[in-house]
Amino acid sequence: MSIKVKELKQKFSKQEINNLSIDLIIGQKQKDGDKCKKLAWLFFLNYHNSTSVFQITNPKEYQQNIKTWPNGEKKRLTTNNINKCFGVWTRTNFFDIEDHYNKNWKKGWRAKFKFNLNPLFIYAKEKNIIFSNEEKNILNLIILPTPVREFLYKNYSDINFIEAIIKYYVSFTFYHLKNPTKKKSHYFDEDFLNYLIHKNKDEIEHKFIVKRTNKEIKMLDKNHDKMKEYLTTPSKNKKNYVVYESLHYFYKNIMDELDDKMLRLLLNGVPKKIK
Repeated sequence: MSIKVKELKQKFSKQEINNLSIDLIIGQKQKDGDKCKKLAWLFFLNYHNSTSVFQITNPKEYQQNIKTWPNGEKKRLTTNNINKCFGVWTRTNFFDIEDHYNKNWKKGWRAKFKFNLNPLFIYAKEKNIIFSNEEKNILNLIILPTPVREFLYKNYSDINFIEAIIKYYVSFTFYHLKNPTKKKSHYFDEDFLNYLIHKNKDEIEHKFIVKRTNKEIKMLDKNHDKMKEYLTTPSKNKKNYVVYESLHYFYKNIMDELDDKMLRLLLNGVPKKIK
């Protein structure tokens, strides 16, 4: 399929661009589908722009081309595949954006992009499965941690990251069905979990600089280090499954509904097999 990125908004609706973005992530309907799928994984794992992923995917060419910049020749630091995928994805709300600093850059700061879970939500919507705001926040809480994303890539990189998320979550569901929650201790207490699942993801990540009530401030201070550890530190006791158990313990109805939706996605021909 030939795509002229500059003409996307003139020729395609928002829904069509979203669907095209999903096709690129999944790697379907494209001659370079495998490259698109691998590129999507890079943007799922870390914050990147077109240049940084070119450096990873084409290291020798990057080193050769970057040497031409001081003399003004400036050979390009990208490929047609990267231009296409990155160009389409940046025309959706599929990315979280952060400014990154490097003293070697002319302007110092540059925007970098990382996939959020909107691709999953759009993918599900096309299959008539709609997640509530609470369910979205729960999925973000489970999938947001860096160690989880790295685990997904290590174990599911042969498929796309949307399918990987579904398979990973459903593995929790199957295990929980065989081992129902009876625990009394929790990684996060009920008040903090209640706070998290009723907030959007941006607030979960940045809420510590937002004006809060004294009660909220005390709760956030109490959980600050634990939340930081949860988001960044791998653990042998699988903290995110422990949190999944706690969510089932405190919010059984919400979790039963979410489990059902993820199972329906799985059984709709998404993954090839369950690990």
